[in-house]
Amino acid sequence: MPTDYGNTKKSLQQLDQQLNALEAQSQRFNALSASQRVYSDFDSRQQMNEAEINKLTLAIKQLRLKTSDDIRQKVTVFVDQQQQQLKRLLLTTRHEMAAILEQMAQADTLPMQRAQ
Repeated sequence: MPTDYGNTKKSLQQLDQQLNALEAQSQRFNALSASQRVYSDFDSRQQMNEAEINKLTLAIKQLRLKTSDDIRQKVTVFVDQQQQQLKRLLLTTRHEMAAILEQMAQADTLPMQRAQ
């Protein structure tokens, strides 16, 4: 029986210590939650963070637009250059084809001239 009493007394002391710790924590929480300064500091930081987020979001949108415009311009220049190159190659091919057809025509007419 004395050990049961000792164990119970020890358990009660531990519960009493835990209760005191919880009451102290509750008082600190109440003091913090009642303090407008803490809330206003948090609110100020939140507003500054939101302003910074909005500023960064705007900067990202502007950068996206600028990047898209730059890419679009570079693609347009590249496509124009390729079209010019294709036109030059087509013209060169036509001249070469015309020269080959002319040579073939001359080759066809030579045997007829020799036969006469």
